[in-house]
Amino acid sequence: MTIEKISRGLTFKGYISAIGSVIFIIGLIITISQIASSISFIVCALGILMILNGIILFFSIRGVLIDNDKKLIKPYLDFIIAKIGKWESLSQYDKIVLKYTNESQTMNSRGNSTNYVTKSFDIVLTSTTKKELIIKEFVNYDKAKTFLVTYSLRLNKEHVDMYEIIKERIQEHKQQVRR
Repeated sequence: MTIEKISRGLTFKGYISAIGSVIFIIGLIITISQIASSISFIVCALGILMILNGIILFFSIRGVLIDNDKKLIKPYLDFIIAKIGKWESLSQYDKIVLKYTNESQTMNSRGNSTNYVTKSFDIVLTSTTKKELIIKEFVNYDKAKTFLVTYSLRLNKEHVDMYEIIKERIQEHKQQVRR
């Protein structure tokens, strides 16, 4: 049985990380208040336990496990000691797509305006029922393209490079404008 692990790394976003940060803060408040007033060792221990649980939830890791033999895929959330997720059949996904996201942010300060542009590339399994599963995220197009081609062959799925399609459409639009 060959199970391949593709980690997306620490996310620091989503419900789990938000809940982890809230639990951490509550545990910190309980611990500090109990240490300051030295009322109860049990409540202080509970606060420390909450701090540890908050840290574990906040630093959760997202990823995907792929069982090539059984043709299954499992999106997971890793809490240091356990990977939580459900196995799904790879046959319900028909394409692997490279999606392009372009985000910009403008920072203004006393006469200066700086625009920051962030490009990201997501490798996503898609189905005809509009179900999507993000496998990996990249900030480098060449690495994303290599991953796309490699995994389309490995999973025996059609691949679509949306970034190339967008570039071609922009070129076509530029040529139409010149005419």
